[in-house]
Amino acid sequence: MKTDFQNIQNPCVLFSNGLGDHFIALPTMRALAHLFKDRLTLVTQELSHTEVIFQEVAFKHILRTKHFNNQKFDAQELIKALEPYDALISITPWVNTSLMNLLKLFRPRKTFGLFENFEYRAAFKKPIHQSDMAFCVPQIFDATLQVEDFAYAPTLPDQVKRVPAVFREKIPADCKLLVVHTDTKPEKMWSADKFIQVINELLDSYSQLGVVMVGIDMPDLAQCSAPERIICFDKVPFEVSWGVVSCADYFLGVDSVFLHTADLHQVPSVGIFQDDNYKEFGLRFAKHRHVISSTGRMEDIQVNEVLDALQQVFAQEDQPAMASS
Repeated sequence: MKTDFQNIQNPCVLFSNGLGDHFIALPTMRALAHLFKDRLTLVTQELSHTEVIFQEVAFKHILRTKHFNNQKFDAQELIKALEPYDALISITPWVNTSLMNLLKLFRPRKTFGLFENFEYRAAFKKPIHQSDMAFCVPQIFDATLQVEDFAYAPTLPDQVKRVPAVFREKIPADCKLLVVHTDTKPEKMWSADKFIQVINELLDSYSQLGVVMVGIDMPDLAQCSAPERIICFDKVPFEVSWGVVSCADYFLGVDSVFLHTADLHQVPSVGIFQDDNYKEFGLRFAKHRHVISSTGRMEDIQVNEVLDALQQVFAQEDQPAMASS
């Protein structure tokens, strides 16, 4: 079923959220740009990576505004910037007083979004993955659309497009690469010592496996048994790490931007989560396993649980060669 939207000539889509949420939202942005070809304007926060991650989406215009930099904003100021638009589409997974005030000011023009405050509300039931929830918005216009059709690998920024090829050229052809990302918000982090134990066990067990660390705060790799098989990307721009993740054979990490990056790049992955919020923010498109704490505390997740999950992912792929006994 398709909703008639051809009379909408100048729609805008609101998006304001964290870095990793951009990758979660990318399939939806692609679908909306497909529906409103050459008509869709992105209204977004003043975040430098927004245009980088959404670079492939054919927006008519991108409106950066200081009045939409976070979840609390001045609706009276923002509405002035929205005067030219005849429809407001929001895929933000939150609603608050600022947004409700904006919707009131935007009427009688049409509004589309995820909550009852919008004239046209997307239909969904929780628990639902954030990618699927956002995609319910383009399905308001065309219920035949499927998120999987828009969940292909993101386009790397021009300045790092050669990173995967150059990086892999320096790695032996028979070597498999596991990218590991350990840092995120404190409550979502797993023990650095346990990450080291996992890495040591993997390097001891698989002779043709290399480990690549991405992120800012990394474990003390001096404790690793084979440091010559570990590469660190801890002082490089985000885009470079993104390029490295895109060419990985496997990914291991916590709930963070690179988990969502690996997911869209279809990198077989293991995600470590403290509770059932993996249903909303976990891996969705790549082959994967989740390791979830049974107590809601990250510190209660054991090393063997993560190793078991990784070995299950390895078994689904052309797994790295085992070390000689």
